[in-house]
Amino acid sequence: MTVGLMVHGVSDAVGWQQEFDPFTVLREGFGFVPNLVHAQAALPRAIAAHAKLEEAVCFRDGALPRICKERILLSIAADRRDTYCATLSNAALAFLGVAQAEIESLVNNYRDAGLPDSDLALLEFCLKLSHNGSSVRFEDTEVLRTKGFGDEAIIEAVVATALAVYRRTLAMALAPEADARPLLLPPRDVSGAPEATPAAPV
Repeated sequence: MTVGLMVHGVSDAVGWQQEFDPFTVLREGFGFVPNLVHAQAALPRAIAAHAKLEEAVCFRDGALPRICKERILLSIAADRRDTYCATLSNAALAFLGVAQAEIESLVNNYRDAGLPDSDLALLEFCLKLSHNGSSVRFEDTEVLRTKGFGDEAIIEAVVATALAVYRRTLAMALAPEADARPLLLPPRDVSGAPEATPAAPV
């Protein structure tokens, strides 16, 4: 009986994996399959995990709408001089219907991008977290709560920040070609935080 249950469980798992097509998920989420994913072709299970992560963290609206999470990803990439990931986020926002002028305003100086105070506070929290996670204190999350963000929204913002760092790590090591015309980043760090290490060339 135990063996039968184990076999049944394996069969169910295999069927579930067959139903999940990472390339379909990514194509529906971005409008294309990023070169960052193709660069992982030697390890298919990493592609599947990456697609599941993007779907869970970014592609779905949750306590935070997807556009808000894409802004976080774009701003962190731009702030860390990550041309590949900034270009990817630019393409994702354009795919969602965000005007190029709005995207460029966010990249050039997010403080002057016309964001609501609550979104600006969330973005600054995520930038601080991406630069130096150990500097984040209880008071930082309390500020977000005063701006109307609950625990679920704060966790989504934290995980989106982690996704930005994950993407950048892959881009630095695998150096994929840009998926579109590379986004021109400003020549200085607009956040006021210490300059990040330059990204790998794309």
